Amino acid sequence: MMTSKQLQTLHSVDTGQTADCVEWCHAESYSHMFVCATYQLQQETSAETRKRIGKITLYHIDSACGKSLEAQHVLACSGVLDSKWSPAPLDGSPALACALSSAEVMLASVRDGRLVETQRFPIGDDVIALSLDWAPDTPSR
Repeated sequence: MMTSKQLQTLHSVDTGQTADCVEWCHAESYSHMFVCATYQLQQETSAETRKRIGKITLYHIDSACGKSLEAQHVLACSGVLDSKWSPAPLDGSPALACALSSAEVMLASVRDGRLVETQRFPIGDDVIALSLDWAPDTPSR
């Protein structure tokens, strides 16, 4: 059994919105980066016009400097319900897929320390994806 004396908080960050998912990049030369995605239902508007807002923050951990945490880039979007890094690079860069509350899947890639949106795919009318994953890179049977 783990006690509170065995746990130590290294960093605490106020995301400004509800943090929905955290995904570490597993690409070899990018394993020091992760994203934290958020989802927030705006309360200031009427029930019929409430917007689902979100953002994806790309973080960098520098273990050489005492494990310092730094936000590299913030990409604003509609609410993020799930995100997953691609198991293989796309066009030479790590690629992130995000299921958005706007009934879309967004692809983004890391370029020069920034998260850059590359494509969006609509998934249907009045439908949202709550989660997503990448298909394994295997030959079809």
